[in-house]
Amino acid sequence: MRLAWIAIVPWLFACTTSSTPADVATGDEVAGGVEGSDGSDGVDGTLGAAKLSNTTISGLVKDATTGKPIYNATITTDPPTESLTTNQQGQYYVTVGRAFGAITVQASHPDFLQAYPACVNLKPGVNNIGDVSMVRKVPLTDGASDCFPPCSAGTTCLSGSCISACNPQCSCSELCNSGAVCEADPLAPPVGICGANANPLGGGVCQCDNGFVPTGDGESCSIPSQLQQCPEGSQRNDKGICECDDGKVPSVLGDKCLDPDEALNVTAISDGTVRKEWPTPGPGPRGIAFDGAALWVGDIAMKKLFRTAISDQQVLEEVDLGEAGAYLVDLAYGKDKLFIVLSGTPEAPNTPTMRRYSVDTKTLEPLSPSEYNSPAGLSYDGFNLLSLEGLRVVRREPENLFITAQTDVLLDPRYASAQYVAKPPSTLRYLAYTSGQFIAWVGTDYDGAGLRTELITLNAVNQTQSPEIGRLSLYIGASQIVGIEATGTTLWLAGAGAGNPALDGGDSPPKIVEVSLD
Repeated sequence: MRLAWIAIVPWLFACTTSSTPADVATGDEVAGGVEGSDGSDGVDGTLGAAKLSNTTISGLVKDATTGKPIYNATITTDPPTESLTTNQQGQYYVTVGRAFGAITVQASHPDFLQAYPACVNLKPGVNNIGDVSMVRKVPLTDGASDCFPPCSAGTTCLSGSCISACNPQCSCSELCNSGAVCEADPLAPPVGICGANANPLGGGVCQCDNGFVPTGDGESCSIPSQLQQCPEGSQRNDKGICECDDGKVPSVLGDKCLDPDEALNVTAISDGTVRKEWPTPGPGPRGIAFDGAALWVGDIAMKKLFRTAISDQQVLEEVDLGEAGAYLVDLAYGKDKLFIVLSGTPEAPNTPTMRRYSVDTKTLEPLSPSEYNSPAGLSYDGFNLLSLEGLRVVRREPENLFITAQTDVLLDPRYASAQYVAKPPSTLRYLAYTSGQFIAWVGTDYDGAGLRTELITLNAVNQTQSPEIGRLSLYIGASQIVGIEATGTTLWLAGAGAGNPALDGGDSPPKIVEVSLD
């Protein structure tokens, strides 16, 4: 790898360049810096405002046959950067920092094999998309003949799909030959990671940040004597380099550090189609949660939790909450735990509490959240427990419930004047998370054609702007919403009542409604 000395801002993540000398195109090391736009020599001159431009990859890991997201798949890269697992929506977000070239995204899961190498041609300083397809490990009786047309050389048949014959997968700088062996690809572009104070320029060349000088190893640059102030959300490390705080990544504009999910773009959910519906297991449903395979439904009349199969609605498990079950508000599932929020207990009816049920040990334990404010809804985003508390959504670490972040809910003025037939006791009620957004119930109106359930979609990724990004109106034949859950493009609503209660007192047994958000 060769190093070029280019004048850019002195940030670990910097990539903004000034004019490039001709020598750089050939990869030769340049003897001096380029003049800055302010007339400085690029070394000792006054530097402009620091600008973050970290390089990241996000994507979806899904079943190649069904298209469904794959939860808890391990994501790594080649060359190595971060290692993490996908959330319940099959999503991942990995920071690759100063990597360049066609980086390889590798996914592993006990029940699946990656179909083909996922090669992401990195664009520095932005979020790059890298989706991964996997095939379930179901042995077939007939080998390659079970795929039609037959698989080509270097591939093999698995579960009716042709996948790479090389597993583990080859990197993007290799080819899988007919003998199922990875060999070097002579046409592959350079791939690597630049060292400290240097960023990829292209063609395997690393460039020094403004004012930094090559160290002689061809990858990194030494620290200058004068450095500028670090942007918001970052600190200077022991080497004098500005880095985002732990758990933070650069913003899209490059002017501060944010939580990883804040850097993602969100497309608002605006439409949905009712797919099917079925009765709830008890007469008083309250709260629903999806554990990756089945739906949990709480019931305040029976004071129990029911785990139910989505395919045939059979009850798979029951959990008795005792008298406290009458105070059930909402449920959320994450990390093999079912989180339960209660508005109170028989001993303290007006004191909100939370409990956690372990699906492994079949035990309930009380939790003591810090700065708790009577949650009206609960959800889980794959990393944090989410609670709707007053006019904000609070993210909490799922083990000890410490607050990690919060989003103020800036409501549209229409809420104050909206005349709903049925509406939650607070401004919003219940909470679901999917595709970078929260979904909550606003109210149900009768518009002459039927009962129209109105849901609000809130921006879960940008905490610096008004989070409302859209509305979702559905006719599901229910007046009260008593639970919301979502995963991928599927939304579940627990509804009670039908007809127009304001006019005829219409009512009907409660039900679960499955909605497609495709």
